Amino acid sequence: MSARTWRFHPEAAAEANHAASTYAEVDAELAADFRIALDEMIAALKHTPAVGTAQRVGRHLVHHCRLRRFPHTVFFAELGDEYLIAAVAHVRRRPGYWKKRLRAAR
Repeated sequence: MSARTWRFHPEAAAEANHAASTYAEVDAELAADFRIALDEMIAALKHTPAVGTAQRVGRHLVHHCRLRRFPHTVFFAELGDEYLIAAVAHVRRRPGYWKKRLRAAR
């Protein structure tokens, strides 16, 4: 298990909340399933953070993993003693829009 802490960038947390709210407009169970899928993904990442595809973005190593059943990708970066969840991005969003969030990090 990773000794590093994990945190959401505020905009990534807002994205997750917005997605859950959007799914809740369709079906409350669907929103709950989205939250469960996201929580399970983050729990798995905490045990094995090197999963998924990795790329260099500036000075940061960024990983991304797609949620099961939902068209969302979790982008997270290694920042010294922590991991920053930079985005919970819908796959149809403009690629790389979240990269500016890393510039302000540390």
